[in-house]
Amino acid sequence: MSTYAELKADIASWINRKDLTDTIPQFIKQAEHKMYRGFVASTGSSIALRCRDNLKKASLTPVDGAIALPNDFRELKEVTINGEGKTPISSQFYNRLKNYTGKTQVFSLRDKDWYQYPLNDTSDAFDIIYYADYSGTLVNDADTNPILTALPEIYLWGGLAMAELYIKNDARLTWSREFESSIRSANTDARRAEFSGASMAQRTQYTEVRR
Repeated sequence: MSTYAELKADIASWINRKDLTDTIPQFIKQAEHKMYRGFVASTGSSIALRCRDNLKKASLTPVDGAIALPNDFRELKEVTINGEGKTPISSQFYNRLKNYTGKTQVFSLRDKDWYQYPLNDTSDAFDIIYYADYSGTLVNDADTNPILTALPEIYLWGGLAMAELYIKNDARLTWSREFESSIRSANTDARRAEFSGASMAQRTQYTEVRR
């Protein structure tokens, strides 16, 4: 299963309800919203998909101190300028700072853009690693995305989990549990791969700045 058409067909086979065929795309959209933006799991904790397969890189150039975020930006993992890590601050603290030129030390998320401080009169790029949100990339039957390709079970269980909420059948709650489990497994694998064998290495500065 690696295309939108195959995903819809697999979900239809699992739920075995011909009357819900036209509703399956909506189940998938709802699952995407939850997996990328996060939701409260059955354990009471928040969970969202943050794995290697939705990590992306971008180089962003500030204009008048503002850095426009990529359209698929969901959460920041790392940001550097000329190889030097930078630190996020709250928008409230940013508003109390005085504007002056110099080497950028911190940045803040305001509205839909980042703002650097101090304001840098150079055009040094912000090199970022971020978690992407692939919601809305599945439209035509042949469409796919990195998560559907590498981790199709997340999309399958997610679509089925939304279907079980619609059907309101408690006997099928296993689909929601499988959805949560598949996300946790992907996140755990990403953390294990990142830090495996690197106990003596200095950790790169990571931040968690969300849109």
